[in-house]
Amino acid sequence: MDEFEKEAGAYQPRIDDEYWAVIRDFVRSIVHRSHDAVAYSEKTLYWTVSEFALWAWQDAALPLEDRELLDRDVISYYVQTGCSHLTPAARGNRRSILLRIAEALNALGPAKLPPLPPSDPSAPYSRREIVSVISWARAQSTRDRRASAHVLVALGLGAGLSAQEIIGLRDRDVIRDGDNVDIIIEVGRDRRIPMLAEYAPLLPNRIPGTDPDRFCFRPGRTQTYVNAISNFVRRGHSGGTQPQSQRMRATWIVHHLNANTPLSVLTRAAGLESLDALARFEHFARPVDDGYAARLLRYAEPGD
Repeated sequence: MDEFEKEAGAYQPRIDDEYWAVIRDFVRSIVHRSHDAVAYSEKTLYWTVSEFALWAWQDAALPLEDRELLDRDVISYYVQTGCSHLTPAARGNRRSILLRIAEALNALGPAKLPPLPPSDPSAPYSRREIVSVISWARAQSTRDRRASAHVLVALGLGAGLSAQEIIGLRDRDVIRDGDNVDIIIEVGRDRRIPMLAEYAPLLPNRIPGTDPDRFCFRPGRTQTYVNAISNFVRRGHSGGTQPQSQRMRATWIVHHLNANTPLSVLTRAAGLESLDALARFEHFARPVDDGYAARLLRYAEPGD
């Protein structure tokens, strides 16, 4: 075993083991192939690439492939949307490291290792699992934990927010109009998302007089951190189906695919760059029978 392999085996990321298992091989491959060509320590490379890969898989629904991720536009988008918690100087440093890695690997030519196969998006929850997730939220041990659990479920299943967006959402970003709830995302992929009506009642009403800058999820926090959701879930009641942000987001996307929500509308609401990202969820969608498909095609009418 060479020194790099020892270092790779010793690296302990500050992310959940289940997430690390998904991105580990990709991260090690990138670091292994670039560490001799860039002026950064292996520890820095591991930390930077791990954070980037986690964002790509969990938030952006991108395949873990060199040609997809090590692209100037993708890196710039990540620094803008996935590093909003960092100072401008730190964001610039993160961007520089990733660009140097991309340049180094592009220079390797045919000698570079073949790309890993694309990763599938997380499978959506079944209807039975959705009921179990909501039961998990109701079974939390304290009123505050139940409130945060319901916020987590409503934002994930009802609005398709990514983990980072759930963690960063403030009370002022939840707009109520009677029974309707809209979610405002102002950082990164800015947009307004009408919440699915069936999940709106899960959101606790804001207490009059509270600070509008208070976090919606786990409102006692004073800062954002990447493991806020997983730590909360791990420390809570273990009965029922425990929520995972990426599966809740997938469930929301597939729900809209099944409901024939226009793809352009869904792409915008999901904060995705293009329709291509939705294609990876298509095989989870409900099949359309031939008769209904024929009627849709035969009698299609443009909107006003």
